Amino acid sequence: MTLQNILKEKKGTIVDVRSPEEFMGGNVVGSINIPLQEIPQRLEELKTLNQPLILCFASGACFSGTCEKPTVNKAALIKASER
Repeated sequence: MTLQNILKEKKGTIVDVRSPEEFMGGNVVGSINIPLQEIPQRLEELKTLNQPLILCFASGACFSGTCEKPTVNKAALIKASER
């Protein structure tokens, strides 16, 4: 299934991983805000969301590697998407 189909058919959950301030400045309708640095502590919540999870973030300096990135356990994210 493509991303376009997931969005069109309203399957899955859009999780905006930006800060609450960035999220409040504008976000995708129906998305929820879970800041990237909070993901490890909120795995149980992520497991309850409609799958698949679509992570939404702003591109920029932090994602291009010019500032410190929060540490997220990749394996934890994969497990969160499994049911």
